[in-house]
Amino acid sequence: MAADDDKKVELEELKPIDKWDGSAVKNRLDDSVKYYITQELNYTENFLLIDIRLFISSAAVGVATFALIWDYFNPFPLSRPILLSCVAAYFLFMVLLTVYTTFLEKGTFLKAYKNNKKLTVSSYMQRFDDLYELFIEQKTDNGGKSEEKMISSVSKWFDEKGYFLEGKFEDDVKNLLAKVQKRH
Repeated sequence: MAADDDKKVELEELKPIDKWDGSAVKNRLDDSVKYYITQELNYTENFLLIDIRLFISSAAVGVATFALIWDYFNPFPLSRPILLSCVAAYFLFMVLLTVYTTFLEKGTFLKAYKNNKKLTVSSYMQRFDDLYELFIEQKTDNGGKSEEKMISSVSKWFDEKGYFLEGKFEDDVKNLLAKVQKRH
């Protein structure tokens, strides 16, 4: 049964992607970079960014759940002050989450480390644009820092049917990482 599951995963990966869905294209490219760095280069992922986002979201859901339970045991006219404060708290958590993802994460989808090297990888792709920007920053324990940016059309990495040309993309990521590591 496990062999059938492996074949199923391989077939799913061979499905073409909708080239006109910029979000799907960006996510596929980001996932490929993350896989290459963590699996092929054996970097260890630092999940702090995800953990903070998850904590803020969980707190918002907790406030909403509390409001629901409170209203169940104390029907509406009695629960009005609690519901108002929960709505305000939920709104504040969502504002905090938006500020965090917009100004602190800034498109960062991977923080990883290996030995004395720390990589921060972020990407950006405008909504109706075909240009994918990949930014890699490397810091070392001794204070060294280098960064490189790649901007290229996604048509370079997807064929006309929407199949991802992973080898071509991986070569470009390798070259970008080589530039970053060469500066040290």
